Amino acid sequence: MEASELNSDRVLFKNANVFDPYTGNWKKKDLYVESGIVRPSFCCKEPQEVVDLKYSWVIPGFTDSHCHLIGLGSKLRSLDLSRYNDLEGMFSEIKAWIDKDKDDKRDFYLFRGWDDQRLGRSPTKHDIKKWLGENVKIVLVRYCGHVGVASESLCRKFGITDPDGMVSEDELNGILDSFPRTKTELKQDFIEGVKEALKYGVTCVHSEDYHRCGLNDLIELLKDQTMIRVFEKLHLNLDEIHGLKNIFGVLSSFSTVGSVKLYIDGSLGGRTAYLSEAYEDAPTKGRLNITPKELEKYALLANKLGVQLSLHAIGDAALDVALNTLWKYPQRVKSRLIHLQVTRKDQLEKLPHLNAHFSVQPHFWASDLEMAKKRIGKRMKTSYAFRKMYMWGARRMSFSSDAPVEPVDPRFAIESAMKMGFSWEESVALHTMTAAEVAGPYFSKRLGRLEPGYLADFVVYEKDPRSLPEPSMVFVNGKIPTLIKGGDRSVGSR
Repeated sequence: MEASELNSDRVLFKNANVFDPYTGNWKKKDLYVESGIVRPSFCCKEPQEVVDLKYSWVIPGFTDSHCHLIGLGSKLRSLDLSRYNDLEGMFSEIKAWIDKDKDDKRDFYLFRGWDDQRLGRSPTKHDIKKWLGENVKIVLVRYCGHVGVASESLCRKFGITDPDGMVSEDELNGILDSFPRTKTELKQDFIEGVKEALKYGVTCVHSEDYHRCGLNDLIELLKDQTMIRVFEKLHLNLDEIHGLKNIFGVLSSFSTVGSVKLYIDGSLGGRTAYLSEAYEDAPTKGRLNITPKELEKYALLANKLGVQLSLHAIGDAALDVALNTLWKYPQRVKSRLIHLQVTRKDQLEKLPHLNAHFSVQPHFWASDLEMAKKRIGKRMKTSYAFRKMYMWGARRMSFSSDAPVEPVDPRFAIESAMKMGFSWEESVALHTMTAAEVAGPYFSKRLGRLEPGYLADFVVYEKDPRSLPEPSMVFVNGKIPTLIKGGDRSVGSR
């Protein structure tokens, strides 16, 4: 039986070489799956189908504990600006894209991915006018997602006073939210993001997607989808949380809304991360997106509702705000701190004692290196200190991509983590079992291992996964998802 043809509820996957993130060991065994759940082998009396994996390597499906799935899909369906090293080449391609799109009568364009380090400088509204004209409505977003440049016409419309049309954080989001996706575009972006994640064995995402879309449209999409496990984090204001408090909880066996996401600061590359001392290359300490008093209100409300609080903190001063709040208002549901790129020694010593999860991105250590040296100089000695955090006791750490900022492919995080000192076994555990635990009762003890009672989401490799090959097959609920059936390289046979 070809694995891509599975339609039965009771399937025996025999001759598997299975990795258990809990023990860090491999074991040759059969996997019996019934109704999408791994069952004890003694239950396997009459399987409807049998797949011989021929001792291929099998590991649990990866969980990406922080990404933006719809943003990933949007980037994949658009022109990716990260590939360009010069402004002229970038704008030439943007113009060609717009010219090709004119028949759609679109009045707004959004492209993402430019990198000032590669381009030599940031693009400006004057560049947009020069190459695209003065009436075009367009925003070009830096790869970090926190900084962008708006065209002259949009600057006039939204009262942007920066002489180069640069916008960041709330100003940027205000413009983008004024041009929401249609329901069709939302679904298309979601499907493209899912396809990319599944392609690399990511079967569960902790995603944050409430941007440029209607909340009801997003919830409807998540409720109906059966392609990938989603733990959704919603970026809401206090009034929205009060009015929508019943929105949190299980939507389906695939989707859950379980967290409120807040941005304490911005990005290091965009110089909006909030630092305790000024940047080395600019006379600023960054910016705080939420005051400590406002954050306390969110902490109290999240605790009252029993909802996880997820806090974006890149700069050390932003982390101070997060730590002070969480010490002052302990949460019933473990909070989540995301990024933790710029840290001090005193903060690293406190983190193991905090009742919280830590979603970090090891590949940032590699991709940010040269930029970060320019931004924070000697502070690099205690920054991106994920290995030190882990060794000092912050064991509730999980790996993630922050896609589309970085590739959703887990191999990037694993390879970077190994260069930081993590073993392959530790890296996979932090990207599977430990990452699943961040979702609390929704996916903890249900994802991240292939033991009885766990969901049958797993990845099959023809080559030893410790050499970081691409997956041969990906299974969700014991079946290969329809989205990737056409591209799988099945090794199974009856």
